[in-house]
Amino acid sequence: MGWRILAVALVGAISLSTSTALAAETLFGVTTANLVTIDPTNPANVTIIGPHNLPANNEATQLTYDPVTDRLLELVMNGTVNPQFYSFNRSTGQATALGALPNPSNSFIYEGTEFVGGTRNQVVMSQAPSTGAQAGISSQIFNVNPDTGLFTPITFNGRDNDFFVWDSKRDRFYATDPNGSVNNTIYQVNLVTGASTDFIPVVQGTTAGPGDLAYSTTLDSIFATDFGANVFWRINLNASGNPATLLNLGTVPGQHISSIAFAPAVPEPSSLAVLALIAVISVPRKRKPL
Repeated sequence: MGWRILAVALVGAISLSTSTALAAETLFGVTTANLVTIDPTNPANVTIIGPHNLPANNEATQLTYDPVTDRLLELVMNGTVNPQFYSFNRSTGQATALGALPNPSNSFIYEGTEFVGGTRNQVVMSQAPSTGAQAGISSQIFNVNPDTGLFTPITFNGRDNDFFVWDSKRDRFYATDPNGSVNNTIYQVNLVTGASTDFIPVVQGTTAGPGDLAYSTTLDSIFATDFGANVFWRINLNASGNPATLLNLGTVPGQHISSIAFAPAVPEPSSLAVLALIAVISVPRKRKPL
């Protein structure tokens, strides 16, 4: 029976360590060349995971984590053209191409991109016309399949929805228009009716300010990279869970981080090795015949 006791003890220990690792949040970011991790409480602490090898002159504009498929997903564009989804390997940084968004004659600009859970469990995206009176105003909101690039309309809210974030604790969906082309606040969007509720101003100017957003369940706050500068931001929530204050957390070193998302940490190889060891030692020995 000794092997059973040892196996149970090891399984309990490793289950605790791996469940802790899998549950822990890691803030991922994308630079011109690499997938990185960032300490949200000390953004000067940036660690390079590895090169993503995205096509030259393409920018990773919107990063989100899809827990249904356990994938770190990115909307990538060359300026405002050739929009396509990619997934990132969280251990190596390598990006893999997924679905391309239909964009005949480059008629549209695709902007806010975020996984929304709750009863929806979809990736949501905003779209703007590239010409005309509403050029660049991304008021139309869709759900999109990152694997095919196909999408269907959800709602229209009359705002310029440049960046999205989903508060998974309260099932609240927010958007921002960081260059203030329509409004200067962070606002909650009702994805059924399109109605918006405004909170605090976040706009800093037309060339820099809070850009891609990410919600931390651990810190219960919204974080933002800067769309034009190497600066990191935090939006604190009040007791009601509403955006209450905007803080500049300081400068981020190295290459500009264009997009961010929180995702579970990848299990350490040592943890996987111990799991393999358990499988070996848990095999019972045959008893000798009497």
